[in-house]
Amino acid sequence: LYYIVYDVTKKAMPPAKADGRHAPWQMMFAGALAGASSWLPVYPFDVLKSRLQQPGNDYKGMVDCAVRTVKADGPLALYRGLGPVLMGSMPLHGTVFMVYELFMDATGGH
Repeated sequence: LYYIVYDVTKKAMPPAKADGRHAPWQMMFAGALAGASSWLPVYPFDVLKSRLQQPGNDYKGMVDCAVRTVKADGPLALYRGLGPVLMGSMPLHGTVFMVYELFMDATGGH
């Protein structure tokens, strides 16, 4: 999913440079979306893991934790705290892809 979102996003944007290449900000934008998309499907498991690791919990396992969490707080409880995670991961992944692309261009790797 990670690389697919990056590639699809990059292909959907018209290149900003006259030579047909993408500008660094475009690479960073596509990388940021890829980073965000990689968190969305797995974040609920991270929330459940954190709840299971709390001292004194009385959950019988991951499924019990998920059922009781959703029943008590609704399905969006599985995404509680996602905003700060995305605020950190989007610049990180955007920078990773931008640096990779610029390095490949500089070294003739493309």
